[in-house]
Amino acid sequence: MNKDKIVTIDELEELIELKYKVDRLITRQFFKKVDVDNSGDLSPGELVDFRHEIRRFVTERNSQRPHDSSKSNAQDEEQSEKTEE
Repeated sequence: MNKDKIVTIDELEELIELKYKVDRLITRQFFKKVDVDNSGDLSPGELVDFRHEIRRFVTERNSQRPHDSSKSNAQDEEQSEKTEE
């Protein structure tokens, strides 16, 4: 979010991709789901709903991947990316 206090899809796509490694298309789907007034930006309540949706998605995605506790999260993500290729 920038200083205009409005959260746009472009800002969220970039942030969620960098922080959680979630594809921008998935972020866009969640954005459209919670933007109930179809304004193209998220109100504070819609932002809370978006946060819940994306966290649920990331938690479910991560629980389906085997995790090696001897690796850091970054190492685990690198290994996952190599496996997907």
